[in-house]
Amino acid sequence: MVMREACPIEHILITLDGSTLAERALEPGLEVAQRPGARVTLLQVATLTLAPYELIYQAAYIERQVGHFPQSGVVDHAALYLDAMKQRLERRNVPVATEILEGFAAQSIVDYSETHGADLIVMATHGRTGLRRWAYGSVTEKLLRSGQCAMLVVRPGIEELKVT
Repeated sequence: MVMREACPIEHILITLDGSTLAERALEPGLEVAQRPGARVTLLQVATLTLAPYELIYQAAYIERQVGHFPQSGVVDHAALYLDAMKQRLERRNVPVATEILEGFAAQSIVDYSETHGADLIVMATHGRTGLRRWAYGSVTEKLLRSGQCAMLVVRPGIEELKVT
């Protein structure tokens, strides 16, 4: 847990990406949310990725043939996923809000936390190393460097990290 300053934790932002590994952040985030008056927002970012040139050219060709491809499929999938998570948590009497953003994960999370007054960001780290870390980057590391609110980072066990 990284605390930037001593302040009451009233708005908890739990970031999810649709993976079971990311869901490991739910329980610790909910534990903190047991404080009276605390509220929880589940946030998923429909991430923009940089694709190899061949894929960009192929997509441009297909787009000309068929029409515009909105990213709505990704957003629709995120909406269904977050709705299922919300229902699961509400059965436990935990009121939650959900939010879907489009953009690059780290910057979107920082911007949301600042504009919506989050006091704590809770997330699981994927523990990527080597080429996967270079290709995907570390959202956790970027948030630790540029975020202004407290963070609770959940690191799954070594066996879970081998699966991803």
